Amino acid sequence: MEVYDLNSKVATTHLELWLQDFHWAGIPPSIRWVDEEHCLVVFPSAEAAQNLLDAQAGSKFKARAFAQASAAAHDIPYEGGPPPRA
Repeated sequence: MEVYDLNSKVATTHLELWLQDFHWAGIPPSIRWVDEEHCLVVFPSAEAAQNLLDAQAGSKFKARAFAQASAAAHDIPYEGGPPPRA
């Protein structure tokens, strides 16, 4: 999944707090930054990802399925990309 329309004030820790209710069997999703405005979130299960998409109304961040993600997100390998923001 891609989280998008982010700004430079958003840090990885902000996203981790937002995602804390979407762990699967105690396993948190993985966050990989694409650029200043986008990051990829990889969930340990499709159900956890769908739960986040279903619960987005009124959320502080915007998320979309990877199929609708930006071209930059599709070009970045999961293990590559910028490191987490402090």
